[in-house]
Amino acid sequence: MEKHIVDIEEGEAMTYEPPCIFRVHEGLRNVNKEAYTPMLVSIGPYHYGQTKLLAMEKHKERYLKLVLQRTNQTEKYYLDSMKKLEERARKYYADPIEDDLNSDNLIVKVNEDNNHKLWVMITTPLSTHHG
Repeated sequence: MEKHIVDIEEGEAMTYEPPCIFRVHEGLRNVNKEAYTPMLVSIGPYHYGQTKLLAMEKHKERYLKLVLQRTNQTEKYYLDSMKKLEERARKYYADPIEDDLNSDNLIVKVNEDNNHKLWVMITTPLSTHHG
């Protein structure tokens, strides 16, 4: 990923990583809304809370418990680790994350999403991976 240096004040600098997660442009969405709308599962905060996706959220909670059992870690361990990366994670999104996803809610949801992806990867036979 390309990084940029932005001068702040009198020689101070910080690393700037431009956003890399975007909403689909409204004009493109209008061509075929269903093509850009999650039907079963969503990863990331843009679609959290949609009624038709709530069933999979329960599965994500279950997968989290399975990952915790398998890794012998506590949920707190993962949440504390994610908390350290929250500010950085928010900057990857081009659009602001919804207000109802305060710090704690966002960290819990990102943790569930990450563990869902991990559980799918470790339980899916390699012969079904495409790449």
